Amino acid sequence: MFIYIFALIWAYLIIKILGKYMHKNQKVTYIISLLFSIAILLLPYDLENVNPLFFSILLGPFTTGAIPMAIFFFVMWGRILPKRWSVTKIIMQNRAELSILGCFLSFSHNIFMGFIHEGSPFIEFFTKGIDMGTGFYIATFITLILDILLIPLFITSFQTVRRKMKAKTWKNIQRLAYPFWILLHFHVLTIWGMGFLWHVNEQDLGIEFAHQVFMMLFYIITLCLYIGLRLQKYSFDKDKRLAKSTIV
Repeated sequence: MFIYIFALIWAYLIIKILGKYMHKNQKVTYIISLLFSIAILLLPYDLENVNPLFFSILLGPFTTGAIPMAIFFFVMWGRILPKRWSVTKIIMQNRAELSILGCFLSFSHNIFMGFIHEGSPFIEFFTKGIDMGTGFYIATFITLILDILLIPLFITSFQTVRRKMKAKTWKNIQRLAYPFWILLHFHVLTIWGMGFLWHVNEQDLGIEFAHQVFMMLFYIITLCLYIGLRLQKYSFDKDKRLAKSTIV
């Protein structure tokens, strides 16, 4: 749980402190993002002996995929947060840069967990299939779909690519962000669900089990809340456009 809290803190600090710099220095931002993502791949995958607090604050948010999800959280919620908030203004000004940073970190996380981490789920997915374990199979399958959705979102987030595209085509591609965001929650819920089922089968219903339940409820509630608020904003914007066209 602490890893996800610190991931949100890290993402918020990146937005607040580096927001203006990122927009004005896009190329430097992309290079640093790429180098940082490569650095994550060089971390040792056996981190069991690392100090728990140090892991939760620094290593965990980046190696577990929590930080890219936190960045995408702000990118997605930026559409529905109050416009008068300073953080909302920074998010909307830097959505492309933040999206690209999130993509770099997501690809790095997927390579780290899929190929470098013990077990190599991506390899086992194609060699063992469902025998790798139902939960891991579903989680890996969702990850592959997420990567397929993320590639066009990543490419079209660059301004040089966007300028060469028709506005309608670009918007249609960017709408892939919505199924991506929903599937990302299903991916995380699958991972937490494996722990939940293990504790149920072992009849170990202590603190760790309560933690599993809390995290699953947290992701379900935040996803439902996002969908509800996003649909509400879409309906509001649609009515607003209709009202303007009627006046004209």
